[in-house]
Amino acid sequence: MANSLFIMNFERHYRRMENTKNFIEETKETKSNARKSIKDKKIEQLEQMVAANNKTIEDLKNMILQLSTANLGKNVVKEDDGEGRIVEVGSRSIYPLVVGTADGHISYTFNCGDIQEIEVRELKEIFKNDKLHIKDLFKKGALYFVDKNEYATFRIKDFINLDEAFYKHWLIEKTPQEAIEEFKRITNDKKDFIALHQLVYGIGYALMTSDIFKQWSYENRAAIEKYFGKKIEDVIVNIQAYEERPNKH
Repeated sequence: MANSLFIMNFERHYRRMENTKNFIEETKETKSNARKSIKDKKIEQLEQMVAANNKTIEDLKNMILQLSTANLGKNVVKEDDGEGRIVEVGSRSIYPLVVGTADGHISYTFNCGDIQEIEVRELKEIFKNDKLHIKDLFKKGALYFVDKNEYATFRIKDFINLDEAFYKHWLIEKTPQEAIEEFKRITNDKKDFIALHQLVYGIGYALMTSDIFKQWSYENRAAIEKYFGKKIEDVIVNIQAYEERPNKH
């Protein structure tokens, strides 16, 4: 009993001692700080994870924005330059024509009356190194654009459009003298063989395929034939013979 009282009194005395009291307080504070340190580390780790995730999301947003901008830029270029746009090209040449590059990597074969679709980029390449003089065929009416606005697209000036309306205007509505003056201009007074051939055979083809020219008077027709030095009837026979050739296909 005496021993127990002694121990209890010793503990009370021990707790009242300043150093012991400080030790207890420091121990409590250390434990508290330790708990705070662990909590702070967890919070810091969470904050770092959130920041990393936010950065990843921001990087993805920027990447998507850049890709979208790049694709939009490509689309705008295509719309602006129109390189992939399709144009319709037709042929009025009695004989087949090949429209393409000299090396043949672009090549379209046209028979009389054909209309084909060609990309703008291909036509630009054809005209860029025009060793086959394709642009001249457009100028002289052997080839034509279905949409007349396309002549300006490819900077083709002083072209003639040898359609049915052209022949009707000059053969039916105008006098032979007026028509001959126009034909002189087109063919350089019969010195331009391509233009001359296309014009003469175009007249023959128009007479073959349209009833409008039944009203073309004999006198007017004779005057035109005299200028060309060729009977239109002979031209028609040549066209028919060519179209009926055995190896046509």
